[in-house]
Amino acid sequence: MTNTEDFLKKQIYSNLLARKGSVKASTFKEFPEQIKITPDESDYENMYFSRFFVKKANDKHGVIVEVDIPKFNELRMNPFYTAEIMRWKIAGVMRSTYDEGILREEGVIDFNEKSYIRIKNKFPNIDERIKSLTEFYKQS
Repeated sequence: MTNTEDFLKKQIYSNLLARKGSVKASTFKEFPEQIKITPDESDYENMYFSRFFVKKANDKHGVIVEVDIPKFNELRMNPFYTAEIMRWKIAGVMRSTYDEGILREEGVIDFNEKSYIRIKNKFPNIDERIKSLTEFYKQS
């Protein structure tokens, strides 16, 4: 997270505290709708696409929701949510290929496993949303 994002989150939190109880309880109960983003043909041509996940910041093992870009951008600045982007490989070779020990092409499984491990540090129960490292894979 950048210093600007940290500053904006602190500013939002300070503004909420300054309201002294005038924030409606429904603001905190609202939960984003689960949206499963699916790749389009241009994503398959690029071999990658981005997935967007959010969860309540105060619940380490809370429900993780996959959202679209507008909802992600809205919630990533909200101090009550944690938001993460996951790059996801959807085309290419299944496993990494090497030529004399030099990586020629990173495989779908190997790339997605690294993305999965990275996001799992912030979202320990991401396995509730990610069931397969080859989800959306299309052989090229």
